[in-house]
Formats: sequence, C-alpha cells, structure tokens
Amino acid sequence: MGDEEKEWYSNKQLFEQLDQFKDNFRDLRVEMEQTRSTINKYNGLYEEVGKAREEIDAVKGQVNKLQERAKGRSAAWNGIKSWGGWIVAILTMVAGYLKLIM
Repeated sequence: MGDEEKEWYSNKQLFEQLDQFKDNFRDLRVEMEQTRSTINKYNGLYEEVGKAREEIDAVKGQVNKLQERAKGRSAAWNGIKSWGGWIVAILTMVAGYLKLIM
C-alpha cells in the first residue's frame, strides 16, 4: 500500500465522528426549539403591547374630550359670573322704569 491508498480515518474514527455530529445536531435541535418558543413568546408580547397602546390611545382620546368639556363649562360659568351682574342690573333698571311709567 502506498501513501495514496492509505485510509485517512479508520472505520472506528469515522463512526465516533458521526456519533459526535449526531449529538451536536441533537443539541442544536433542542436550542432551536428553545429559540422558537422564545420568539413565539416575544411575538405574543409584542401583540399585547400593541393592543395596550391602542387602548391607551383610546383612553387618552376620552380624557381629552372630557377636558375640553370641562374647559367649555368653565368658560360658560365664567361668562355667567362676569355678565350676570350686568344682566341683573339692566333688568332691575328696566323694571324701575316700567314702575315709573305705569
């Protein structure tokens, strides 16, 4: 046998290497399953965060509407307070003139 005809590895060595590859692939498969489950959990959390953001935006819109209503009521009340005295004074003056005329 010459150098070219020599086997690189014996059958035993090849078997041991294949067995190692098989174990490595098994470990890799387990790690890939764990990665998939982690990704699925992340996707679920991402969807929940999206729903929570939509709910928060809806609540913010409701709060803004309530604040605008409160501002409108406050402005109306301030107008009544500001002009109420003038209106009462004018009505009293008109009533006084009507008394004098009649």
